[in-house]
Amino acid sequence: MKTRGLVSVSAGIFIVALISGIWLYISYLVATGAVQMPAADAAAFFGQLHVAFAMIILCGFLGIGGGIWLRRRGTPNRFLTVATIILFVAALGVMWQATKLVTAS
Repeated sequence: MKTRGLVSVSAGIFIVALISGIWLYISYLVATGAVQMPAADAAAFFGQLHVAFAMIILCGFLGIGGGIWLRRRGTPNRFLTVATIILFVAALGVMWQATKLVTAS
């Protein structure tokens, strides 16, 4: 169980670092004007994109918390596991809605 906890902490750190990096890169591209979209579409799309990235980063932090719990207690925390799954599915739904906005234009 301690090994599973370590894997969960490592995966959580990886998710937080990777998604944060992608989020910063996309924000940089938008700020420099490298991405050209109509203003109305861009505001809605990037707003939903930021929400989805924040939700996925929160999933990473929940994974870190679940891994620490697993390493210390030896049993998984069901609340953190279910919360992570629900949050990830919600982020997937937000991303799906955002891509529908872009493809509809």
